[in-house]
Amino acid sequence: MKINSGFSELRFMGLTSKGAITFRLTNIDIEANKIIMKRYDNSSTIENLNINTNATIIGNSAYGLANVNTTIRHYEKPKLTISRLLANTVEFLFNPINRTLKLDVVAVEIAEVLSCSINYVLRRQ
Repeated sequence: MKINSGFSELRFMGLTSKGAITFRLTNIDIEANKIIMKRYDNSSTIENLNINTNATIIGNSAYGLANVNTTIRHYEKPKLTISRLLANTVEFLFNPINRTLKLDVVAVEIAEVLSCSINYVLRRQ
């Protein structure tokens, strides 16, 4: 599974002559190739080493043919790639009489509309 992230930004752009609120909503998506379950790639190399000697007996020891097999694993950290995808921006009007603008994870409750600004409360959904 890749880790993807980003953010959303809601901006107050002003009021129309009829009292509607102009909002600009921008969604930024960030995509990365970082893998959650598999952090490192690996590869294996098998080395075979053959040692040949003449058999000789010295005391209680015998010397002769020896075979050695070795496996070497290489763990390589993958390069992280992060891409910021193009912003998705939309500007829209909102009638403050409706009081609540519901977005993905938050609701914007309009408390008061003044001549050049608004007062609002953010609530998690």
